[in-house]
Amino acid sequence: MCLRLKVFKVFASSLTFIVIMCQLIAFSFSVSEPYEWPEGDPLNYGFDTADLELAYELANQYSFLRSVLVIRHGMLLVEWYFNDGGKNNAFHIHSASKSFMSALIGIAFHEGLLESLDQRMLDFFPEYITPDLDPRKHNITIRHLLTMRAGFNFNDTADEWVAYAGSQNWVKYAIELPLLHDPGKSWHYSTPHSNLLSAILTKAANMSTREFAEQHLFKPLEISIRHWHQDPQGYYTGGHEMYFVPRDMARLGFLYLNNGTINGRPIIPPEWIRDSVQDQSGGIGVGGAIGYGYQWWLQEIGGFEYGAYETFSARGHGGQYIFVIPRLDMVVVTTASGTIFDTDGSQGIKIRSFISKFIVSKVDPEISQDMPTDLNKDGIVNIIDISTVALAFGTELGDDDWNVIADLNNDEIVNILDIATVAIDFGKTT
Repeated sequence: MCLRLKVFKVFASSLTFIVIMCQLIAFSFSVSEPYEWPEGDPLNYGFDTADLELAYELANQYSFLRSVLVIRHGMLLVEWYFNDGGKNNAFHIHSASKSFMSALIGIAFHEGLLESLDQRMLDFFPEYITPDLDPRKHNITIRHLLTMRAGFNFNDTADEWVAYAGSQNWVKYAIELPLLHDPGKSWHYSTPHSNLLSAILTKAANMSTREFAEQHLFKPLEISIRHWHQDPQGYYTGGHEMYFVPRDMARLGFLYLNNGTINGRPIIPPEWIRDSVQDQSGGIGVGGAIGYGYQWWLQEIGGFEYGAYETFSARGHGGQYIFVIPRLDMVVVTTASGTIFDTDGSQGIKIRSFISKFIVSKVDPEISQDMPTDLNKDGIVNIIDISTVALAFGTELGDDDWNVIADLNNDEIVNILDIATVAIDFGKTT
């Protein structure tokens, strides 16, 4: 365990304050039980040996890369660790934390703890309403915070983080930030948006964000968070300072890939998943090629032999990524070293390019052996497989029951969820 402390001088009202910033550079948490993914042979799921060998060779040259994981059709196919990375090592996932926060907000709405995306931010923080507060702040809503459209003049630079993290009250500091524009007018990325969402959830749920997450997200996903930072008031951060092992990060991507359901259990409403991955930014970057939803990034990647794929992703500084590629039924996770104090954006660009060119673009989308929905193993998911489930419909499983093959989501009963699982793959060849 290693902490590097940086001391910064902050001048205010002619007084010198010493702000201690804990820069967590190689701060790992050893854990014993990451999620146990079922493992498959990548050659049976559209990968080629030569392509994977080349990808590994290239990845191994990156001094900053810690891990690369690939899950397709629910099977862990690639699990590579480099440098100080490891299966049981959890590191700071930086702003990929925001996508976890988005999931928690969706669950809070489903639980009735939040009423509307248009609820006003200041309804949760009346204690910070003052006569000199910019009146436009009263118009900021949960929707604006989720979509980075509140207008806060904060750019996530190192200097701004020194001031923000060194303040005595992060919520108050964020609320009092100057506005670049009227709330809702345009998109501007900044982490205080997400931290305010965590404080709102804490107030709405009458429990800490961590307690809520453990109960409603981590436990159902069978994952755990290894460390989670709290601000001076005790609010858990919503946009950074979450620590996960890569296998557990992949579970969030898999949950979203499956429209909010894991093993037949709904965790997040599918409507929230759908809306989360719709662009709310109006287009970012050259030609507006990148989008941003509810704390998820949207972008096409690939574009080589098999064409481009629409993806959505959780992204953290330096290459902490959870890429979801629905058309390939695939999740790709990477982790890397670095912080905003010692790493620029080029590192993340290199990793995204690697994912696009040497992982996603190398998958043959038509090859998928051992597809669980091909129940009679005839090489295609068709009416015979639908009939197999239909014959077992409504039957519960015992230790030696014949119908176990049709219980695709392992909930110990053959029902409409199993029919739906086969229907999704209908017509696909294995």
